[in-house]
Amino acid sequence: MTSPNFPDLRIQAPARWALDVEPALSTGPLHRQHLFGGASLALAVAALEEVTGGDALWASVHFLAPVPTGATLDIEARITGGGRAIGHGAVEARLDDVPILSGLGSCGRAGGGDSGQWAQMPATPPPADCDLLVAHKDADRDIHSTLDIRVAAGRFGIFSRAPLAPGGRVQAWMRHRRRANDRVALAFMSDFVPSTVGNAIGVRAGGNSLDNNIRYCGTGETEWVLGDFSIDALSGGVGHGRVHLFAENGTLLATGSQSFKLRAMPRADEDRIG
Repeated sequence: MTSPNFPDLRIQAPARWALDVEPALSTGPLHRQHLFGGASLALAVAALEEVTGGDALWASVHFLAPVPTGATLDIEARITGGGRAIGHGAVEARLDDVPILSGLGSCGRAGGGDSGQWAQMPATPPPADCDLLVAHKDADRDIHSTLDIRVAAGRFGIFSRAPLAPGGRVQAWMRHRRRANDRVALAFMSDFVPSTVGNAIGVRAGGNSLDNNIRYCGTGETEWVLGDFSIDALSGGVGHGRVHLFAENGTLLATGSQSFKLRAMPRADEDRIG
């Protein structure tokens, strides 16, 4: 069932909210789950839109420390500037009065300015013809319980043994189960770049997010969103990658980028490439 109240930001005062970090917003092994990076970006987008009264144009979050599942975050947003068409804002989340994440973004209303799209959706099988991802045995108890993911090409997730796709690219169809595929839902989807790094290096691997950025482009309703993920580089154990998020009709809905600390866990029968 979809709901606009996921994540559930509880109003505490004007421009201040509380958020309980539930398993559906979390990632990691059950005994040490923590807040999923995409959930952090999603709550930042929701808070920025609320405080500015506009639609998010872009947003960025910087992760300062992991947030354990079961914790309650205090979130505050403020307007930092802007004009008649576009407002700028900042978000900060604290745990026990310690800053945990910081975010920035701009919001506005769609106007009559120039528009165009040059990025093209890659040719992929439709969602119904792609395998449903079962990320791991406890996937129904973390962030994966909120998303349907069907992998069209490449290796997605640290437990995948799917054939490698060339060029460090992975395509996966995604559909949010708890809300429509709006700007907040797209923020959740943009955080899976580290889940595709194993496809680039040829061994079981993942990563811990350092930051996450999203830029919104076209609009339109769509049941499924295609994530076209690319790993661009690894440097000193830090990975950098991006994703284009397309509607089923080819409209580019958003672009995302991410840096992450690499976690490589090669299996005995795997040889690293690249």
